[in-house]
Amino acid sequence: MKGGHWKTDCSGYDLNGKTLGLIGLGGIGGRVSELAKAFGMKVICWTSNPDPLRAKKFGLEFATLEQVFESSDIVSLHLALTEETRGMINAHILSCLRRGCLLINTARAELIDEEALMLELKSQRIFGAFDVFHEEPLSKNHAMRRLSNVILTPHNGYNTPDANYAICDLATSVVESYYAGELINEVKN
Repeated sequence: MKGGHWKTDCSGYDLNGKTLGLIGLGGIGGRVSELAKAFGMKVICWTSNPDPLRAKKFGLEFATLEQVFESSDIVSLHLALTEETRGMINAHILSCLRRGCLLINTARAELIDEEALMLELKSQRIFGAFDVFHEEPLSKNHAMRRLSNVILTPHNGYNTPDANYAICDLATSVVESYYAGELINEVKN
């Protein structure tokens, strides 16, 4: 509407009854699962550490990586980048996605084989939403910028006033714990 157009041919996307596939079930993946359940979604998950208690807590089912990609309407990545996870979303795994599936990556670009991803996106078989890229900042002439089936954000999806305050609070807490000689659980790397 900002351009002066009144387009009524755009349609939304219902989440109720759809299947969300999570790749990773840490703190963020768990929270995304809770939000998806609130919208009436079925949630399936691949994680390197499947725990029946966590499955029950989040009301989800664990599945193989292939099963998650084959069965989901939306797949969202929530993994740390390690030697084991680098490139794990390869051409074979991407080929398992349903036509029309939305692949979301706000974790690390290197989880996905970029060449295989670009082939899938250019075929218009799937949709993508990405906040992380192999090359940052993403060059102005990168092919991904020209695709109509992709939503891009400049690696700042986390950047809200509340999130920034929370980061400052956490940093303060870690420093206070350090000087008090306490165990610091929040530090991961």
